[in-house]
Amino acid sequence: MRSIELDLGEMLARASGGRDQQEQHRQTPDDVLAITLKEISARYAAGNPFKVGELITPRKGYGIKGEGRPHVVVEIAEKPLVPGETNSGSPDFGARLDIRVICEQCHLHAYWNESWQFERYTGPVAEV
Repeated sequence: MRSIELDLGEMLARASGGRDQQEQHRQTPDDVLAITLKEISARYAAGNPFKVGELITPRKGYGIKGEGRPHVVVEIAEKPLVPGETNSGSPDFGARLDIRVICEQCHLHAYWNESWQFERYTGPVAEV
């Protein structure tokens, strides 16, 4: 019977789907990253700039599906929802969900999100 030697590091690298390569690919030069982070901080501090009925789209590179596609603001939270307030291990921990949007991803659906991750939609709009 043949024995198979397994290397835990190799197994983890394969299981991660090449995460290290993805992280290296996403590295932004520090000077550009510093400007980007300052811009995000200002946008976050300013709060929600959108109104109900306005067309918006997720900003590129923020990991939200539908970049460049229209979403519509259907509700603005009077007080932002903060999910996962007691679970710091949750990816939503500390999120400030202040807008509810509807978009199409296989079907139309609504969800809450953070306004700082969106921008105004400037793509084509059909005339009705």
